[in-house]
Amino acid sequence: MQCLDGTAVIVDPMTTGPGTSAVLSGTLYVTLMALLVSVSATAQDRLIRQDWWLLESDHFSVVTNTRGETPDNIIEDLELFRAVVLILTGIDEVEDKLPTRAVVFKSLSEFNRIARMPNIVGFMRSTLRSNRMVSGGSSLSMGQRSIMFHEYVHLLLRSASSVNYPGWYDEGLADMLATVHEKGDRIVIGAESETRMRTLKNNPMTVPLERIVNTDDLSSWHPYHVSYFYAMSWALVNYLNVGHLLGSPNRVPHLQQYLALTQGDTPRPQAFLDAFGITPRAMENELNDYLGTRRRPVIMLPRDRFPEIGEIGKRKLSREEITYELALLAVFRNTKLARSLIEDQLQMESANARLTGALALTYQAERDFARGAELARMAVRTDPKNPELAIDLADLLILWNNNNCEREKVGCADRIIEAEQSYRRVLELAPDNPEAHAQLAALLHSVNRDLPAAAEHIDTALDYQPWSPNLNLLAGQIYKRLGEIDSAREHLRRALRWSENEKIRTQAAKALAALGQSSTDAPSAARIP
Repeated sequence: MQCLDGTAVIVDPMTTGPGTSAVLSGTLYVTLMALLVSVSATAQDRLIRQDWWLLESDHFSVVTNTRGETPDNIIEDLELFRAVVLILTGIDEVEDKLPTRAVVFKSLSEFNRIARMPNIVGFMRSTLRSNRMVSGGSSLSMGQRSIMFHEYVHLLLRSASSVNYPGWYDEGLADMLATVHEKGDRIVIGAESETRMRTLKNNPMTVPLERIVNTDDLSSWHPYHVSYFYAMSWALVNYLNVGHLLGSPNRVPHLQQYLALTQGDTPRPQAFLDAFGITPRAMENELNDYLGTRRRPVIMLPRDRFPEIGEIGKRKLSREEITYELALLAVFRNTKLARSLIEDQLQMESANARLTGALALTYQAERDFARGAELARMAVRTDPKNPELAIDLADLLILWNNNNCEREKVGCADRIIEAEQSYRRVLELAPDNPEAHAQLAALLHSVNRDLPAAAEHIDTALDYQPWSPNLNLLAGQIYKRLGEIDSAREHLRRALRWSENEKIRTQAAKALAALGQSSTDAPSAARIP
């Protein structure tokens, strides 16, 4: 399933199901907890002492403790996948404005020890600092590949194209491309998605295809209906692209016509009927016949039609580097473990600025903002030219205000001033830093000051993540205040279209209504230049 706004997770079906519980005596509970702490500390030290490697290619970096040829295979798979997707979608190139980093643990137990995400074997998260893939297992299995690569397809397409696909096609295409893999000297496209097929066979709640192709808003849908939406979207995109290889009508030209119509003013239902010449109900019958066949086709292309992987750099990480990497993964999910990792390392190098900054984040996670700010300031003083430390300090100060000002009513204005100074200091060090631009825009908007500058800052951030619901919502709010109604509406529609976060969707819909337009009055237009 896809989580809120850019985060994807993989559910491990072997560990789901009803849990059990028991009440322990106080003495036994204390004894068991002491043993668990001891075991955890031992396992933690053993994990840090392992050999960890950093591999770097043209478009990815991979941190892993896997052995043998596996690390090289992981980064080669990522590079090949990226090249195949760009070629298949007709995209010449995508500028990687933000780094993409994968952390691959050699075992699921190690991943769970750090991330503490039960029933999850991996995720992908995109921020204005980086795109981060994380998985547990000695290599990227098809299940792990499909979910993380699904999100990476979204990232590539939304970064490179102004086209706003209908929701079913957007998700179905990402699913279809996410199964791309190398088999011998061939590249396989359109492979079976076992997860989606299992959903189609076993899901107790179905949805008519007519509803699936005519909606982009899943916020009110039952989780079973959402699962069915994703499964049917994958199946329909797969069928429309390769179904003719089994003797079904060739729907590829019709699909191209449909996508073109949806970019104009043609209503979705009419676009479907005009392009395909049949109703969604009739298409559903064709699709069911296709899914009922024992074997379905795939496209296989020679490997030599795709570019070779460039040079890959590889080096062993220091203990400090892997401590920092693992602590950042754990900080908001397993805060005590993150703090323990950092403090152990700080005993050996107390003046390490970025570890001190990471330690501040552990206090932020526990809402001890005063202690967190003290440590964050110390980190900035130690390394005043590190922009990430200054951003983390400013973010913490804003969060402190948002959570405590109504109650404390002391120091709030001073913290706003300090946060603004920190963001501006970052832009002196790194003028194009998208994170500082976005946060400064949000700050200026929150205090209703210098809105033209806020608009410039949010536009710079959007150059890095034009598809971000959060950034588009903020842009819509800023342009609404500036009276630039067309730009406000466009950004708000984009936020509504691309967010699965109910709060963001509600805010975007209310802002659109205040501008005299329903979220369904007009299709989303192309990206604003």
